[in-house]
Amino acid sequence: MPHNYLAQEFLPFFLVFVRITGAVTLLPGFGQVEVPGRIRTMLALALSLALTPCVTEHLPAGEIHYVAIFTIAVREFVIGCFIGIIGRTLLSTLDMAGNLISYQLNLSNATLFNPGMGAQGVITSLMLATAGGTLLFVLDLHHLMIKAIVHSYTLIPAGQALLLGDFSHNLIDVLARSFSVAVQFASPFLIIGTVLQLSLGLLNRLVPQLHVFFVGMPLQIGFGIFVLALVISGILLRFAQLFDEQFCSIFNVS
Repeated sequence: MPHNYLAQEFLPFFLVFVRITGAVTLLPGFGQVEVPGRIRTMLALALSLALTPCVTEHLPAGEIHYVAIFTIAVREFVIGCFIGIIGRTLLSTLDMAGNLISYQLNLSNATLFNPGMGAQGVITSLMLATAGGTLLFVLDLHHLMIKAIVHSYTLIPAGQALLLGDFSHNLIDVLARSFSVAVQFASPFLIIGTVLQLSLGLLNRLVPQLHVFFVGMPLQIGFGIFVLALVISGILLRFAQLFDEQFCSIFNVS
């Protein structure tokens, strides 16, 4: 009787909890360093209680050997981590764009701890990543992450072998897309920086007595910050659109 109860009642909840734990550990917002481990654990438990009835048909039925349970749990955790890595990779789009922008603004030495990426980052990356993570919750895109977890059971039911080929293919596509969009975000600053450097080079040739370095750096920083104030809203909205498109495409979320 206890074994039957374990298989019928606790095992489905446990398997859902393992996949959700892997996702919550890495997803933007949920898995940030500032979020205490107890909060993430309670969130995973609450989501598991809510989602287990919705995905019961995709969970293993009948009695399962304890060794098989361990194997399935490891697979579930890997699947959850894959969902979280997709979200974290998309958030890194803003981090890459912030790094490119900082080089053009001569702010690459201004570093702070970036909670979105869990490491030191330049100040522009910190600002964009923080604003982007906040925007995900403002636009209710955290609901999209939860839907992705639910739809992942349709794509990869619990107990099924890992689709490592599909995992790597999707991850490479997301990385390539993130880098491409990051360059697009930084393109105004790359153009402005190139034009400004050429202008300063010509000015240095025409007026050798002028200290171009002391004139150019404040001009580059000030003009770059002005341009950033103009385009930051478009950057963040395009990031939210990219996040929505990629999650809907990979996990068939509508």
